[in-house]
Amino acid sequence: MAVPSLDKALIFYKKIFGCEADDTLSLPDDGLLIAFIQLENLRIELLQPVGGDSPIKGLLEGYTVNQYIKDNPSGGMHHVCYGVSNLFEIVQKIQNDGGRILGDGRDWLGADGNPITFIDPEYTDGILLELKEK
Repeated sequence: MAVPSLDKALIFYKKIFGCEADDTLSLPDDGLLIAFIQLENLRIELLQPVGGDSPIKGLLEGYTVNQYIKDNPSGGMHHVCYGVSNLFEIVQKIQNDGGRILGDGRDWLGADGNPITFIDPEYTDGILLELKEK
């Protein structure tokens, strides 16, 4: 979830769901502050852009959190992440089917240090999908 204020979002989750962030990260090189909220059956990643444009802008081509907050000042769902055990096989299937991967999925690590990639929303009926190697 892209949020304009991580602090405000964390207050909401604590007040409404009674939970706090189980992990927070500052990734200045990626232009992000990140917090993870673990619910009973769902893990939510809150993303707040910081600074100027994210240096990963070239990989996400207009889909950065910075751009999302500019277009949606109240925040909202930026992308959905699926944990997979065979990231590179799935990437190959998508590419073989004519889908486009944003980034190559090999040199890009997510907040938890695992390889990730994003699938162009044109291939996924308008949804920006992140695939993360479990």
